[in-house]
Amino acid sequence: MSAVRAPDAAGAAAVALALFAVYALTAPPTVTLEDDGLFILAALDAGVAHPPGYPLFVLAGHLFSRLPLGTPAYRLHLMSALFGALACAVLYLLGRRLQVPAWAAAAAALGWGLSEHFWSQAIITEVYTLNALLCVATFFFCLQARLGTGAAAAAAAVVPAFGARGDGGLDRRSLDLAALCFGLGLANHWPLMVLALVGFLLLLLPCRRRLLGRLPRLLLIAGGVAALCYLWMWWRSRQPVTAFYGPLEDLRSFWFFISRQGYAEVDASPTAGAADALAYAWLFIRTLLTQVTPAGAALALLGIGCALRNGDRNLAAAAIWIIFAHGPALILLLDFDYEELKIAVFRPYPVTAYGFWALWMGCGLGAAGAWLRRRGGVRPTRLAVLGAIAIPLWLLLGNLRANDRSDDRFAATHAAMVLESLPPDAVFFVFGDIETGPLGYLHFAERVRPDVELLSLQGLVYRNRLFSPLLGERRRHELVWEHVAASSRPVFVTAGTSLEPLPEGFGFTDNGLYQGIEPGARGGTMQLRFDPDVIDYLRTLEPYRHSTDAWIRHARRKIAFRAGSWLGYGALADQPEIERQGRPLHESILNDFHGLLGMAEVLVQYGAAKQLLRAGELLQRAQPLLEERFGKERLGRYHYLQGFLAYRLGNAAAARRHFTRSAQWNPDPENPSIEASRQLQ
Repeated sequence: MSAVRAPDAAGAAAVALALFAVYALTAPPTVTLEDDGLFILAALDAGVAHPPGYPLFVLAGHLFSRLPLGTPAYRLHLMSALFGALACAVLYLLGRRLQVPAWAAAAAALGWGLSEHFWSQAIITEVYTLNALLCVATFFFCLQARLGTGAAAAAAAVVPAFGARGDGGLDRRSLDLAALCFGLGLANHWPLMVLALVGFLLLLLPCRRRLLGRLPRLLLIAGGVAALCYLWMWWRSRQPVTAFYGPLEDLRSFWFFISRQGYAEVDASPTAGAADALAYAWLFIRTLLTQVTPAGAALALLGIGCALRNGDRNLAAAAIWIIFAHGPALILLLDFDYEELKIAVFRPYPVTAYGFWALWMGCGLGAAGAWLRRRGGVRPTRLAVLGAIAIPLWLLLGNLRANDRSDDRFAATHAAMVLESLPPDAVFFVFGDIETGPLGYLHFAERVRPDVELLSLQGLVYRNRLFSPLLGERRRHELVWEHVAASSRPVFVTAGTSLEPLPEGFGFTDNGLYQGIEPGARGGTMQLRFDPDVIDYLRTLEPYRHSTDAWIRHARRKIAFRAGSWLGYGALADQPEIERQGRPLHESILNDFHGLLGMAEVLVQYGAAKQLLRAGELLQRAQPLLEERFGKERLGRYHYLQGFLAYRLGNAAAARRHFTRSAQWNPDPENPSIEASRQLQ
């Protein structure tokens, strides 16, 4: 294997250092939303992350968690930053291996690193920058294996202006390194690496005869390293550690976990259809055309055109395949509704595709520079170099606002507010990603409120689980209430989480953030508690309505819906004193669609005639705030409530009309409008 030349190594190091500095300065100082808290907890404990487990990422995170700087969360954010910076450095080396000029290769690497989506993943604890590093490294070593022997050792290029094609030789050491990187990729994010496999094979296709004889060795390397990581994960799942599921008892449960069968409802929406897939395809195309600026996209198309016309077509096909596999092919495999939260989930999947797109941009820059040099000498070439400088600079300035999260404390502030407001020695049941990760991080990693017992209603993540998460919902419900009945401590549960049916002798108190379980109360009763600190906190969330982060917007909407429900229960009481205590929150809730929906839902379900009229006013007020990006479930719920209200007011025709509209927006069989329409026929 020919060594990387010293100037190229220096260029790659400069790219990595520059990007790492940007990421370190813009990374959040504490836990964030998305899967950040869940991955941090798993890494700190060397445990098991969510399916398929990501054992390599967890192992690396455990090492980084021992760095003596910042918070545990920030240390893990720096790990993603390092992986991201190294991925871009390898992309630079890949460009240089293709004889792309150093200035064009640097523009490609920096352009990828400063693109909005890649940057966003390089500053939080997520698996995508490590996946990008291993995918690009596998591609690099496959190329190196093909070009590293005989006459091809000099160089080969995607466009003929930059070098000669390989001669079909195979460098064994480079091929082994490619297999090693591929195996490590399988131990990190195996679905994305498997999708890229065709690209690696296309790259090696000219050497297929020599490759066949080495397949057993390559399979042993790739499969062996992946198997070792997953066997370690299986062993750790059987220890008392943080684990999404645990323990993995047998091969069946192990396969259930790594095949993501437990995420079947996450990866597929029951209402998704062809229109959603087309919308995602169009989103991918739009994003591809803007991630490295429209000018960069034009240059990428130029690079592809040169390669397909005159260059190494196997190499071109390999790079194009990875763009396709991590974009359109992935869209076909997933059944996502086209709505804001699912878009946020899909958003990081193609970041490696954007890297190869940036590589094409570098090739296009190099081709343009060569053409200008032939036509006009040095001065026009300098214009190409200036353009190469302008693209990363434009991306840096344009994406800084969205990705500067150096002061992002939204998730940590919410978690701290919940924990600090609990009474001493409380038991708190959490549910869902918004609270499981951030509350778990603050409590277990930063030791906030060690007197509180934090438990998961789903039996997920925390090591002090009451039951296996694979138990049925009914049995889990029974075990939760057995724990509540046996406890002498005050017990609280995440607001909006159903623990019904309540056993006889239990009621609830609700403070807008969570509910307290009250033994000795008349069954099913609800008492309201108005804490001025909680109200003040809820009012501070108003500016986050327009956050650039979709996860923060989603979390704020859920909190606003719960606050609206809380005020709805206050309106049901029809007591001036209760109305007065909740009034400071009215302005923000009555100008928010989700707050209005939460308040109206309580009044429609439980209200008398007076409250039903009030619910109608709230729904009318919510109508102009309705947006398609809220998703099918929210849109369907709005029309369901309109139909339910019309039904309660005795207008069956209007009820049928709204129920039908609700079912059109949200054809999920779980939508109650479908059954309501059937009964009104």
